[in-house]
Amino acid sequence: MSAKTTVISTELLQQQFDYCDKIAAYWRERDTVPTAYVETYGCQQNEADSERIRGFFVQSGYTIVHEAENADAVVMNTCAIREHAEQRVFG
Repeated sequence: MSAKTTVISTELLQQQFDYCDKIAAYWRERDTVPTAYVETYGCQQNEADSERIRGFFVQSGYTIVHEAENADAVVMNTCAIREHAEQRVFG
């Protein structure tokens, strides 16, 4: 099995950051701090991806919480390669 590297252009990455900044401005205008929860099932790569997701949330003005209850946004990050991780979500 060979590893495949995905390259994201600087322009596309900047678009994502600009979008995060617009979301943060939206929440600042409303004097609100939304909350986000990210649950991870799967491998170490999923954990790394979840950290990136949390980073985008923080950049967008969200506070990360440690429980899904009452979070404004909930993300379930699973592994599509290993079926066991997906079945744990539904179990």
